[in-house]
Amino acid sequence: MMKRDNKNYNTVLLLSIAGLLGIAIGLFAARSGSNNMNARALAHGISRGTSGVDKLESTLALIDRYYLERVSTDSLVEELMPEVMSMLDPHSTYIPAADMSRTNEPLDGDLDPIRFEFDSTELVYPLALSQAATTSQEVYLYVLADHRQDVAFADGGYAHDDTTWARTVEDPTLRQRGAYLTAFAMYFYDPATDITGDLVISQAVDDSPHGTVIYQTNYVTVLGFIPMGWFLVWQVVLGGLSFLFAFIGSRPRKVPPNWRPAASR
Repeated sequence: MMKRDNKNYNTVLLLSIAGLLGIAIGLFAARSGSNNMNARALAHGISRGTSGVDKLESTLALIDRYYLERVSTDSLVEELMPEVMSMLDPHSTYIPAADMSRTNEPLDGDLDPIRFEFDSTELVYPLALSQAATTSQEVYLYVLADHRQDVAFADGGYAHDDTTWARTVEDPTLRQRGAYLTAFAMYFYDPATDITGDLVISQAVDDSPHGTVIYQTNYVTVLGFIPMGWFLVWQVVLGGLSFLFAFIGSRPRKVPPNWRPAASR
């Protein structure tokens, strides 16, 4: 959290008020009648006010009420805020409302992974930062290595982990990164007490597999429910029967040469 320098803050606020007050008094000089007198009285009251914040609010009210033309006080504030913030320190900045939506865009949807690089004699997952979280934390960790891995806190404490998968890698592309995949699922209900530091990943005692492998066979179907194999068999059978019936029906009938129908009496 940034610590505010009260002296610089008061200086910036007074300079801002003085600038707005000078503009207001100068622009109201051309006003006549009761409005002009009211504006001068209000400006005089602002100059003798006590609170810097009250002076700023009253000055904006003066501009909004008595300026010759319609002025958007919101636009004045938007123009003034970057100047105010620039006089505080190099780490303070002001984001206009119009730019706020673009600032929040990377926070919506899928986030790019955060990468940390540091020297270590052990394989470490930086989890100590999550101790400051105010809500429960879930961590899913996938480790590709030559052998099965275990995970624990640097002080040896229990990491609330559940090994969800531990088997050799069959995919050639993944095997380039490691021959064995170990997957962990961790849940920390109270990060302040459950998380005691960073996670240290070390080789397990053996490479015993863990996790259920499910093989599923999907058949090619016709019309969504007829297996393609049975469909082809029936096509062959029906085709053969059709050919057989056509062949039998096309054969000529043999009649004896001297055969004649018997005469009726």
